[in-house]
Amino acid sequence: MFKYRIFLILAFLSSFSNFYSQIRIKELPPYDFNSVAADFLNLTNSRQIIPLNSGWIAYTPDMRQQSVNVNLPCAFKEATDLIFEKEFTISDNILSSKDLVLHLLGVNYSAEILLNDVVVFKNDIANIPVSVLLTRELLKSSEANNLKLNIQHELDDKNTIPPLQRFLFPENYGGITRDAFIEVLPLDRVTINKSTTKISDNYTQAYIDLACNIEQRPADNDSNNERNFDLDIKLKNPEATVVWQKNISDISGTQKSLNIEINFSNPDLWSPSSPEEYSLELSLRENGRELDRVQKELVFKEIKSGNDLFILNGVEFEVKGITYIPNSQFRTNKNIYDILDKDLKTIKRLGFNSVRFAKHIPHPYALKKCTDLGLFAFVEIPIHSMPESFADDESYRYRSINLLNSFIEEYANFPSVLAIGVGTSYISDSESHAGFISNLARRIKSKTEIYSYASFIGDKFTKIPELDLYGIEIFDRDPYESMKDLNSIKESISQKHIFVSEATFPNYYGSKSGYQYKFSIEAQAKYYEDVINFSEGNKLSGFFINTFKNYIGDYTSMYTRYNENNNYSIGLNDDSDNTNRIPYKVISSKLRNSERVTIPIGSSHDDSPIFIIVTGLVLAILMAILINSKKKFREDATRALLRPYNFYSDIRDQRILSGFHTIALMFILAGSHALLLTNLFFYFKSNILFEKILLSFGSNRIMESVSYLAWHPLQAFIYSYVFSIVLFFVIALMIKAASFFIKNRVHFLNVYFVVIWAFLPMAILLPLKLILYRILIADIMNLYLYGFLVVYLIWIVQRIIKGVYVIFDTSRTAVYFYSSLLLLVIFGSVLLVFQLTDSSILYIITAIRQFQLI
Repeated sequence: MFKYRIFLILAFLSSFSNFYSQIRIKELPPYDFNSVAADFLNLTNSRQIIPLNSGWIAYTPDMRQQSVNVNLPCAFKEATDLIFEKEFTISDNILSSKDLVLHLLGVNYSAEILLNDVVVFKNDIANIPVSVLLTRELLKSSEANNLKLNIQHELDDKNTIPPLQRFLFPENYGGITRDAFIEVLPLDRVTINKSTTKISDNYTQAYIDLACNIEQRPADNDSNNERNFDLDIKLKNPEATVVWQKNISDISGTQKSLNIEINFSNPDLWSPSSPEEYSLELSLRENGRELDRVQKELVFKEIKSGNDLFILNGVEFEVKGITYIPNSQFRTNKNIYDILDKDLKTIKRLGFNSVRFAKHIPHPYALKKCTDLGLFAFVEIPIHSMPESFADDESYRYRSINLLNSFIEEYANFPSVLAIGVGTSYISDSESHAGFISNLARRIKSKTEIYSYASFIGDKFTKIPELDLYGIEIFDRDPYESMKDLNSIKESISQKHIFVSEATFPNYYGSKSGYQYKFSIEAQAKYYEDVINFSEGNKLSGFFINTFKNYIGDYTSMYTRYNENNNYSIGLNDDSDNTNRIPYKVISSKLRNSERVTIPIGSSHDDSPIFIIVTGLVLAILMAILINSKKKFREDATRALLRPYNFYSDIRDQRILSGFHTIALMFILAGSHALLLTNLFFYFKSNILFEKILLSFGSNRIMESVSYLAWHPLQAFIYSYVFSIVLFFVIALMIKAASFFIKNRVHFLNVYFVVIWAFLPMAILLPLKLILYRILIADIMNLYLYGFLVVYLIWIVQRIIKGVYVIFDTSRTAVYFYSSLLLLVIFGSVLLVFQLTDSSILYIITAIRQFQLI
């Protein structure tokens, strides 16, 4: 009885802890959202907010009784489906005299919103801010209203944007990742629908096309009186002086649309060097009493195309930008407003005039800060490395258009936004990608006057209809080499339509002797100096350095060096925010045309592990000792290599063969095989193609394991050594299992001896493996070497099949059948381990196509 009680207690505790052990919800320290919102949301006395950041509970759909208390913003990773629930009350006075709009600044990925158990919103959000009107019919006055968000967070390789396969993307969390609040609006209010600014050709006159609505509360049934409103409009310059004002009186009707033209002289123009902002204020009055006040920040600038793509306020303008991917606020335990404020101010001090918000949906506050600081913003939807077949898939195109429409609606009205991107890592010479991009760019053109751009791998593209800018991604290669075909495309695309969308250079070795030490901080500084010189020398429209800070991703990246925290070391800045680093100084001097910073040359380094050479020598010596110790072993090895049929016949007939020699040979061959794998792992440790192929499987475990082995040759050799020995046994066991289908009796020991001696050619290549890594990094005959290794593998497989044929003592047809079955089992096991799907194959093909263009 006691045992059963213990069992029930343990079962109960196990079920109770299931929620907490598998789902970890991360919260931020509390902060005052009202202080930020006062400026960020342009609040006035008539428009207030009700913060909703506190007092939530979270639970899985089937475990509500085990809910936990949480505050917003908060995030989770382990679960795919989580429900957030909160109760709030609204007074009778507010409910009868106000409209309530729910604002969610960031929910990831998909959300279903229920108010008092009625669905009011359901869509993929992907951190794009959303607003939902809370109708009076659903709200309860002076009673608890129940707000519920059912959030699904599971990226998919085909049905989500971004996809599961993401190269150098930041860490992705599910949850309510940004602030939530209710905006309280008066029933009698003025709404700005559009405010388009423009300036005259000589920049002496400024114009505003203002479209607004006057909305009033529904009239009482007993009242037939028509109400009249007055609208006061004021425009204030950056010094808060009124430069234009107008009063519109006797506005009547339940909803009145107004179109107003505003003009004044000698405007202060907005530019990165002088970010002047005007304030537009609209005040709605009735009988002298103010009912509503709304304000909006406006800027006056002119960007147009000419012989040079960007002419800003009559002056040639070159984009000098940096990619900004903020580290997760849930890692830093700081609110996003402090992070953005500090980082964007640092970017401005360095001399950049543009920021590209890549691989994530930007916070609206970031774009507001860009306007305040004088930074142009490039924003983009997170489509990445899309397989070509997706471009022709109707459902994928539909999802992309829907996402782009929401993106434009939210971000196109920010004055700092110069261009909207439609995705990254497109294949430059792909017709399918070109058609897909053209369709998205056309949508941008139909909804806004903002430029459109796409980011490509390769520079072999032709002109794409409706696309304004062509970005080129380069990875630690000489920009002159990466864009060697630039001159050949100038006939169809001007170089002023081309820019470096992201120039990436890892710096995982830290500060070393100089830039000859590759992947050091000094090498990074020299590389970005070359990129800037290349852009200016070829008169491109600009460049973006990738990125401002190191950040953490979901996958362990081999390209940026293995790190147990998945930290991507590609930023100008590290976690210490040290602005004295040499890349800072070099770039700042280039951007500000100040005194040139000298980068030490230093000396190159040889990263070839001495361990590989020593191990290869030890194995070669052991093999030599084994060969020269016994004449019998020398004769057996010669026959096994040159006359394998006769040798396998001796094994079948159980003629004299030393078991000691076979075991000793097994350990040497396992070492030789492990040394080959270690060489290949270490060579591909920072290979982008290899990493993207691994990413195609969508498994973090595979990425972490392979990356660890690639960057730790000693551990790679040990694990590969054990794997090789196990491999010999597994192959022998599978052949033994196949022998049950024939009449002849086959001993396992005979099978095992055949497998070991079939791998004898591994020992021949020991001298090659001593220098294999050096041959590979020379990159002179790699293609021939890969072909040789494939032929070498086929030779070993052929030797195994011949051994099976001999010891089975049956027809060749039966042997080929069992061998084919064996290969199918092995291939099926590989598919199972690597979780290979049809989408994975498409991503692998895409990675190969991209690699051909890098």
